Amino acid sequence: MVEQTHDSPVGATADAKLAETLSDAVEAELGSFIKLELAAEQMLEDETLLVKAYIKDDAAKAQSYLMELGSEIKLLESRTAQWLLDAADPTAIDWYRLAHLMGHGDQVLMAGEVAENESLRCLDCGAGTKVTGLVTLQPCQNCQCDVFQRQPRNH
Repeated sequence: MVEQTHDSPVGATADAKLAETLSDAVEAELGSFIKLELAAEQMLEDETLLVKAYIKDDAAKAQSYLMELGSEIKLLESRTAQWLLDAADPTAIDWYRLAHLMGHGDQVLMAGEVAENESLRCLDCGAGTKVTGLVTLQPCQNCQCDVFQRQPRNH
């Protein structure tokens, strides 16, 4: 018995169609994977930008909060200092101030003393005052401190 092998054009065409169909399916699937990967990358980029915006906003809010907190702390310190001064015996404070000033000699003047034609600087806030003529010193206009230091005369 002799076997015959025929390469039929119908079989070759079917194989070619099958290969083409498989190729198209693989190409379509690969295209959908690429689109999916690009969409995932875009989502990651969008999420990164969103997180960056949240972090920037949080940092700005934290900075604002810290500035407000610093202001409140300074206010509380000032109030506490004033309460302590109000609670302290004024006589004891005046004796302490007098003892402190006595060590400075004639370069320090207090409100109520007389000054004549000289420049003075407030020992508390540093504000300068120029006295013209004979004047009885008043507390500093800036901070109400009553202690001044004579400044050297400019020639």
